[in-house]
Amino acid sequence: MRALDFPENASFKEVMDFVSGTTGLSFEDVLQCVLEKSNNEKDVIYKESGVTYTQALNRYYESSTYKNLALTSKISYDITLKQFTQYLNDALWRGVAECEKEIGDIKKYVIEDFLNSFTSGKKEGSSIAPRTLQRKLATLQAVYKYLLNEGIIMGKNPTKKIRLPKKSHIKPDYLIPDQVEKALDYSREGYFAERNFTILFFLLNTGARKEGVLRLDWEDIDFKSQAISLTEKGNKTRIVPLVPALADQLIYYQTVYKSIFSENPTGPVFVNIKGKYRGTRLTEEALRSFMNTVFIRLGFNDCKLHRTRRTYALQCLQDGMSLPEIKELLGHENVATTIDYLRFNNEDLRRTMFEHFPFAVLAYEKAREMV
Repeated sequence: MRALDFPENASFKEVMDFVSGTTGLSFEDVLQCVLEKSNNEKDVIYKESGVTYTQALNRYYESSTYKNLALTSKISYDITLKQFTQYLNDALWRGVAECEKEIGDIKKYVIEDFLNSFTSGKKEGSSIAPRTLQRKLATLQAVYKYLLNEGIIMGKNPTKKIRLPKKSHIKPDYLIPDQVEKALDYSREGYFAERNFTILFFLLNTGARKEGVLRLDWEDIDFKSQAISLTEKGNKTRIVPLVPALADQLIYYQTVYKSIFSENPTGPVFVNIKGKYRGTRLTEEALRSFMNTVFIRLGFNDCKLHRTRRTYALQCLQDGMSLPEIKELLGHENVATTIDYLRFNNEDLRRTMFEHFPFAVLAYEKAREMV
């Protein structure tokens, strides 16, 4: 291979550009060759770029890429980068002078350890949601992408192919009997008491999804045949049994409905009761607002409507139903989905569920072994 002629004092990037133009290879291909031949990626790439961590971060903050972010995104980025800097100073650069904090020190494992710190209990706030953790990784990826694209730093991107850590503790997605009783009591409070109680009772006794509640019309309830037709996601329809207790509650709610709206109820079962939208179909926002209030009072920090659906499925298993029967009731396409739906995420949850639903836990574990 012939020697290449370039100025002796050329910067690293100037050399790379020269080689790329001379050989006809892309900048990325030339860089990859250098990395593969190098025994010390940090020395060859990052040190010759002469950029410290602080300098690189300041360049990003001064860029239009950062300045053009929405205000909420800027706040989120600022929080993550502040946390990342603090982590680096505590775990990687303790006692190191600012001018010696080289961005080349930040390898892939350092970033993984930073993300792991949010779920390992080493850091306050270890119950961070997976979506929030993903946003933190996305922030670091955006910063590195800018720095590499602009040639401010050179080398492999340490944020690539990072696997986010799994949460060490997952809260139960079921309601135990005591929680069900409290939830029903909470739903009876306030101006919308009878409607809200009926919604929650309906969810717990049908395993309905949110669409099943919001799209439910009086014509979908067959009191004579004791069946309910639910139209849910994908406009798929499934039939669930109308148990006596739910039938009694719906009949009572219907009398309340008649006293407010019409002697011959048709159309949506669950409606807005006051305001300019009085009498119109209940919105998803209103449903979530009500359920969120209930779940927060129960000690949960989210509004997962599927929590009532899983509780329904677990109760069906406790009552002696088979997994194929539950699969049909839930509207799943295969039993594997139902098995995953009823999973117990950890041993603590299994012990809790066994205390309240012993037959269901044993039946689930036996069925899972046979699949």
